[in-house]
Amino acid sequence: MAVVRRDVLASPDAQTFLDGVLELSRRGTGVTPTQLNGTEIVQRAPGARVFGPAGELDKPLSWWDLLAWWHFAAMSWPAGVGNRAHRGSIFLPWHRQYLRRLEEAIQTVSGKAGFALPYWNWAQDGTPSNATLLGSPLWSVLGNPRGVVNTGPVGQLRVRLLNSSADGRLYVGPPRPIWRDAGRGADGLPARADETWTLADGLYDGTPWNEGADSFRNKLEGFQDPREGARRPAPWMHNRIHMWVGGEMAPGTSPNDPLFWLNHCNVDRIWEGWMTRRGRTYLPPANQGPAGQRANDPLFSIVWPSLKASEVLDATESGLDWYRYDALPG
Repeated sequence: MAVVRRDVLASPDAQTFLDGVLELSRRGTGVTPTQLNGTEIVQRAPGARVFGPAGELDKPLSWWDLLAWWHFAAMSWPAGVGNRAHRGSIFLPWHRQYLRRLEEAIQTVSGKAGFALPYWNWAQDGTPSNATLLGSPLWSVLGNPRGVVNTGPVGQLRVRLLNSSADGRLYVGPPRPIWRDAGRGADGLPARADETWTLADGLYDGTPWNEGADSFRNKLEGFQDPREGARRPAPWMHNRIHMWVGGEMAPGTSPNDPLFWLNHCNVDRIWEGWMTRRGRTYLPPANQGPAGQRANDPLFSIVWPSLKASEVLDATESGLDWYRYDALPG
């Protein structure tokens, strides 16, 4: 059944989302960091190894923690260019599969088959000053924008994994609240014009298939300025959201913050808007481009079955029957 994803400030599923996040953070997986360190994934992607005190390494992670580790492991695993989640063509299909698995998990723990992930329409909020953005109604739903998050349901969230900015390693520790530093890592959010310029690029992706590509994917991911030649300071689009929110959203464990999922749901919405206008196409095709980024290469997964980029291009009723959006950009 295709559920309907809506803006978080209008979505009837916003509370279910928050309740689901907290439930997943309280449910143990039975899987410890020590066990993860012994998997083939860590053998092939050593950067995904978890460090920390022996007592913490031997405590099972929550489902919320495991989702954060999945993202970090994907970023630690090279894939021809970039990695299995970012800096390459696979960025949008991989995150589509990733978002859907959370959506399904919350449907399961909530008992609500009609639950749909909300999105944060940040281009709509993008033009005001930082001071105005910090007063957005969003924070009444998602918790305070700066400091340790101690308001609203997200104030009850506890996480255990952290990608250290000091040495780049992944550490496990006792449960702790998340934190944010909004408005300090970037000056403002992407504006509606940035979204329009991004959608105007008719090529999904192209050589060299990485952060140097002149393409829709690279503009949306945020390594190329949508307004080509404008010489505006980076970051842009998706990357700008991570840096603007800061705190937990900055490192590879950014899925710790529920805002990560609302950001990526909006990124997916923009991609869906692009495909509605341009066709459900993906590049590179099955027989070209770097391994790990091609249309029929499996999308990295850990617990759930893996799909291919070519298999997730239509999430609507006419395809996978997963979801559709209440409104598309453009």
